[in-house]
Amino acid sequence: MPSWAWMSNTTIPEIAEAIVASYQASLADLPVDTMAQVNTVLSAFKNLWPISYVVMGLGEFCVAWIGVQTAARGLRLPQDLLPHLAGFDAPLWTVVLLVASLLGLSLGSVISSTTGLVSQVSLNAVMVSRLIFAAQGLAVLSWLFRQKRMGPFAVAFLTLLAIFLELQFYIMTIVGLVDVWRNFRHLPRGKKVTVQDASNQK
Repeated sequence: MPSWAWMSNTTIPEIAEAIVASYQASLADLPVDTMAQVNTVLSAFKNLWPISYVVMGLGEFCVAWIGVQTAARGLRLPQDLLPHLAGFDAPLWTVVLLVASLLGLSLGSVISSTTGLVSQVSLNAVMVSRLIFAAQGLAVLSWLFRQKRMGPFAVAFLTLLAIFLELQFYIMTIVGLVDVWRNFRHLPRGKKVTVQDASNQK
């Protein structure tokens, strides 16, 4: 998309603006209450379109990961040969990113009252931080599944429940954020990992 925008002598923000304006013009005849809801959705799209790159990248990673796992099982490779979600550990700079983005949201209206650039960047940074810490929370949950040796049905049910709670109450995000400090999985952060350490984590 960036190359297409460049060849069209435009920019991606201008494309997003044009899409929002086009939808607003085509839906102008809707009732006032409905139009207010539509404008809310369009406003969210106008501010959050940059995160679509992160979402697409995450989707491609998940598809690739499923493909690799399927191929590994077909080749009867050892399960420990491939990385597992339970070993995912967000770097500490993600906490700094979250704090800075929340600060940017609180100050965005003052710093950039005309363009809203600071608010837009901060909002997208908050969303990226949420995805990272939600993944961290799911990693803790996956580690717990392995520790308790839960069956596939229980894993599937609890994973769907965790995703539902994340969408409603940010539960996995909170778990992931707390895990950065509490280190529930006892990961060897800040020290050299040996073969013996790695085997102890299994």
